[in-house]
Amino acid sequence: MKKVLLGTTALVAAGFVVGQAQAADPIKLTLGGFYGAAAGVEIGGNDSDGAPSDNRQLGNFKQNVEVHFNGSTTLDNGLTVGAHVELEANNSSRTIDEVYSYFKGGFGEFRFGDTGSALAKSCVVDPGAITNNFGLISPNNSFSNVGRNAAWGLGSIGTCEGDGNNTKAVYFSPVFGGFQLAVSYSPTIDNGGPGGRSAGPYTGTRPNSVNTRNIGSIYGTYNHSFGSFNLTAGAGAEYGFETNNLAKPGQYQAGLQVGFGRFAVGGSFALYRNYTQWNLGNGFGDGTTGNNDDSDMWLATVGGSYSIDAWTVGLEGAYGRFFNLDNGTDKYWAVSLQSTYKLGPGIRLEGEVAWFDYNQDNAPGGGSPKATSRSLSVGLGSYITF
Repeated sequence: MKKVLLGTTALVAAGFVVGQAQAADPIKLTLGGFYGAAAGVEIGGNDSDGAPSDNRQLGNFKQNVEVHFNGSTTLDNGLTVGAHVELEANNSSRTIDEVYSYFKGGFGEFRFGDTGSALAKSCVVDPGAITNNFGLISPNNSFSNVGRNAAWGLGSIGTCEGDGNNTKAVYFSPVFGGFQLAVSYSPTIDNGGPGGRSAGPYTGTRPNSVNTRNIGSIYGTYNHSFGSFNLTAGAGAEYGFETNNLAKPGQYQAGLQVGFGRFAVGGSFALYRNYTQWNLGNGFGDGTTGNNDDSDMWLATVGGSYSIDAWTVGLEGAYGRFFNLDNGTDKYWAVSLQSTYKLGPGIRLEGEVAWFDYNQDNAPGGGSPKATSRSLSVGLGSYITF
């Protein structure tokens, strides 16, 4: 009887607390998203049989589309509660990109769900990356085959990579004098298998067969305006604290942007330690297995942009090295000239001319060793937000 009384009292108390924090309005659902479309060609990159562009088409059409569902409400105590779902509209390999709930108030913001890490969500890159379809920082659409069989999928390389949209807890602090701190934790990595994403009822905990586990991430940013001069800087790290007797992976990133008037200049740098252990064969790895060496890489970018009326022009360069890949060091560099034109609210035209160069000492996965691939990539596209 005592247990029943205590339980009833607890339920009544919990109901009272909830009642005190009831929302003035119910949660309202809004729709958003984007539609990116692009056409492009590649010139070069086919020096011999087995080269990256050998037996491949000159050009292609591509698109990247998502529909976003947002629902939130603000309670009487000032706490904002909501959920965010990103539906992939044209991706056959997955239906949902990100899905998380959030709680936001004077304490900052807390997220829980399938979403990016603190580093991936907060990182600062060079200001030359002005397009959504193109660019050298994780472009959505790359029309160059250079590096297609390389250590890293160079169509998605960047200084803001994370451990994927695996289920995690993320916290963003309030902004204090221009400073903000973000931290995140995930038990397992998103490896497309028994790893980080969760879907529906799941019995038990994750298996230890998932290679990289207990991933922590931290990133700090500073943003301040001094009249017409604006400074944005950031730095952070991401680390896998547990693996199956393999080298532990880590990422360390920093970025800087300086704006004055219509101009902005800056750069970014990332060091990846033991990157093959992040996500073997699924974006964060080179497709090899059981690799316990120092498979390190680093990537640096510089860039600048200029805006006038509806036009923005960006110039971006990148250089990187991949170390200890079986028999050598791969080298990569690229330069991209991008432009955008605003047709109207949420409607943009985009274009890019880019040069890619990859010196491949040894290709994993049976690729041709000692190869150098070079190509010119030209793309035109549109980007619509709604």
